[in-house]
Amino acid sequence: MWVDALRVCREYLPSHLPALQAEYDLQVGAKGSRDVDSLLAQAREWEQHGEYKAAVDCLLKVCCDSQYLPTCL
Repeated sequence: MWVDALRVCREYLPSHLPALQAEYDLQVGAKGSRDVDSLLAQAREWEQHGEYKAAVDCLLKVCCDSQYLPTCL
């Protein structure tokens, strides 16, 4: 659902995109889904929907010194 909301916002209301992205970050962070597996799953979803910048941003949230990084990417 978030992928579609952000895509529509990007296409039709680009001036509102930073606020919606911030709300998305708050919602996802509030649910405690910031672990590596969740971030990777979200990045795959962004990629499948053609939202490559969002996918990269999501992947960059994975800590560079994470023990999962070499095996999961």
